Amino acid sequence: MVVLATVHGVPQIMFVLVSGIGVALSVLAAQRLLLKRGLGGYMALLSTAAYVAGVTVWCALLATPFVRVIY
Repeated sequence: MVVLATVHGVPQIMFVLVSGIGVALSVLAAQRLLLKRGLGGYMALLSTAAYVAGVTVWCALLATPFVRVIY
């Protein structure tokens, strides 16, 4: 049995744009925290990496043939 998911294109475009802004802000925060030489900078880098990984997995799922993007 094949299950197809249908998603609207505009919310996905907004998701990628807002996620890009979030990643950029996350990197800036990590850089500022790393200047203070604390553990917070490394934790911010770890959370940034997790955020990027989540966005990458979501975009990879959208690229599979099991998802149909409609506009």
